[in-house]
Amino acid sequence: MPPSYLCPMQPFLLLLQYIAAEQDTPYSGDELLFKLLHDRAFNIPPFDIARLSLEVHDRQFTKNKTFLRALLQEKINLPPKDLFTPSLHEGLRKASLLLEKSIAAVHTLALPDWLTWLQQETASAALPSPPANNTPATNASTLAAIIAEETGRNPALTLKELVSSIHGALPQVAAGDSMPGAPEVEKLEPALVNALLARFTMNVSALNSYLHCPLEFYYKNIIRVPSAQNEATGFGSAVHYALEQLFRKMLDAAGNSRQRPFPPLEVFIEDFETYMHAHRENFTAAQYSRRLHYGREILSNYYASYIDRFPTVVAIERMIRAVYNGVPLKGKLDKLEFDGKSVTIVDYKTGDYDRAMARMQPPREEEPNGGDYWRQAVFYKILVDSYEAKGWKAVGASFDFIEPDKTGRYHRENLLIGPADIATVGQQITRVWHDIRQQAFYTGCGAPHCSWCSFVKANGLAIAVHKEAAGSFKV
Repeated sequence: MPPSYLCPMQPFLLLLQYIAAEQDTPYSGDELLFKLLHDRAFNIPPFDIARLSLEVHDRQFTKNKTFLRALLQEKINLPPKDLFTPSLHEGLRKASLLLEKSIAAVHTLALPDWLTWLQQETASAALPSPPANNTPATNASTLAAIIAEETGRNPALTLKELVSSIHGALPQVAAGDSMPGAPEVEKLEPALVNALLARFTMNVSALNSYLHCPLEFYYKNIIRVPSAQNEATGFGSAVHYALEQLFRKMLDAAGNSRQRPFPPLEVFIEDFETYMHAHRENFTAAQYSRRLHYGREILSNYYASYIDRFPTVVAIERMIRAVYNGVPLKGKLDKLEFDGKSVTIVDYKTGDYDRAMARMQPPREEEPNGGDYWRQAVFYKILVDSYEAKGWKAVGASFDFIEPDKTGRYHRENLLIGPADIATVGQQITRVWHDIRQQAFYTGCGAPHCSWCSFVKANGLAIAVHKEAAGSFKV
């Protein structure tokens, strides 16, 4: 998985990672490109990058779907509409031209030659290069030594392998640790923000983001930073798709009959493989082979464990919209299991079962807002209970772990949600909704290891750094 802002890289190393991603799969590195464009060497106004990111997002579900890299090239090649339309910022033009040139060159030069060429290009253009800092994680000579050692040891080394080796060799330091406090970024144009908020509906991901840090919400839900395409998310999506098809085909085959046969195991595995193949760009060759084998194994064992116990009165991938205390809510639920009007909400989880345990805990001293999975379960109960069109009553929520624990056992964790849970998350929903409507998302949480606060500080995006975080995001 690509490093997050919590383990920030020097600009030159970030440049290497981005080009490696684009070399492997074109247009797969948009999240990294978003970070790169904020480097101070390019001197690009954050608003210009924000507008590009929003346009990419708005076009995702149209026939003109695009990517950040592609949109930059598109705008560079478009003539100005008229004398009054501002042209593309020169920093964006400069960055795009350098990156396209670098991506083209990596296909034609041996890696050591390409690295020498790239260092010369960035130096002559005064663009991303290792900062003058004596700490081990950012020392230019340390980075150069690692590159020389790795390429000397293995002349056939690929750029992706080199980047992975560098991450393993460089100590990771959270950027911004030397500047304590909550950073504040410059506000967007009020008309733009008002238009974005006019169509915003509270969902559990947005709620979690705001409670983590208002700046996380700002970048994910207002600016719409491109999401990373990576092995873990690609695999999780393939598993979700296979499970959706398993139940959907059961429902389609049943029709009005009481007998509801599930598809055979071979069909279940084939649906998983079909999704993996269709989204091959999310994986390297080694990752694809490993995840394909692993997915076949765990899904076969999961099928054998549950096929005779699966409930058949279900709704799959149901999008629900409701209103709670005046706050519009929405959520797409993996599965609803029915007993009359009583509903058990089921959410599929991939990943390490043991690590997930802390995320299912209610509020406690070390996590006063509760774990993300606990909050998700309570949010979904509030959503279902507020869905007046059906008159359903959520009796509980279950997390169905598709990957077994270390002993090979599969788990389905049932959370019983009481009035105190509803009151706590209900308060979180209404307080966060109020803060969002007041646009209280320009100042971060100030936590020492917050990736978003670190990103803002490291790239000089803060217009002020406050001793304490503003707003009321801690409920």
